[in-house]
Amino acid sequence: MLAMLYAAVGDAPKHRLRLEEIYHAYCHRMLRVAEDVLHDRHGAEDAVHDAFLGIARNMDTLSRLGEDEVRHYVLRAAQNAAISRLRQRREVPLEEAAAVTEEDFFSLLCAKDDLAELLAAMAQLPAVYRDALYYRYVMELSLSEAAQLLGVKSETLRKQTSRARDLLAKKLREKGWGANGRQ
Repeated sequence: MLAMLYAAVGDAPKHRLRLEEIYHAYCHRMLRVAEDVLHDRHGAEDAVHDAFLGIARNMDTLSRLGEDEVRHYVLRAAQNAAISRLRQRREVPLEEAAAVTEEDFFSLLCAKDDLAELLAAMAQLPAVYRDALYYRYVMELSLSEAAQLLGVKSETLRKQTSRARDLLAKKLREKGWGANGRQ
């Protein structure tokens, strides 16, 4: 795979060396991230390849980042590439239920007096939705800040956050929680 990626890097020897370092350091972790999204080894391998093509094209930027930032970037690249492949297969779950408004969502959350149960319900969400909720409501980032951090467009994050609220509200209601607390 590295030979194919060298074409995207060009003739810069320092970029080729850094790309090899990144590949050897993170390839297996990236594959696990992609498999968590796709639940398919072959699709995950393809997603990691897609991610590395993007990484190779951005070596100028990556060469200026610290190791923690590089790790975050490449793992996010693998996750985003896997999500893109999942969307291509039209397997991203879309809820048929009526959308939960932000006001209804916060009423439901305020009724929760068991934080551990709330966090357990959030942990059951697909990573893309869990991350959307985390950055928007736990970290209290603006839509544009969270979108930039997650590497998606603001409109995409808005939709992901809306779907995440719907999914979490549904999970909480299934556990007996309504807008006024446990029923």
